[in-house]
Amino acid sequence: MYLPSRPPSLPVVSTFEGGIPDMVDDGVTGFLAPQHDVGALAGKPEELIRNPGMHQQMGCSGREKFEKEFTLEKFENRLTVILTGVAGK
Repeated sequence: MYLPSRPPSLPVVSTFEGGIPDMVDDGVTGFLAPQHDVGALAGKPEELIRNPGMHQQMGCSGREKFEKEFTLEKFENRLTVILTGVAGK
């Protein structure tokens, strides 16, 4: 069985819910659809299937954003800054 050294770079398809819009740039790293709009949500994967270039570009953009903002190291650094600030008050 082949296991890639890192996960594939895939675009995200989700809704405008909670903090998701802070993580997914609509039209750049994936697609966001209005909540409870099943038709809009269902159409997004089809659009990606029909446009492999868009699929690949969004996946790469999402990977770049993840590595820039959401790695475990980034999380730990942000948490350290927050806890240090709280402890100092």
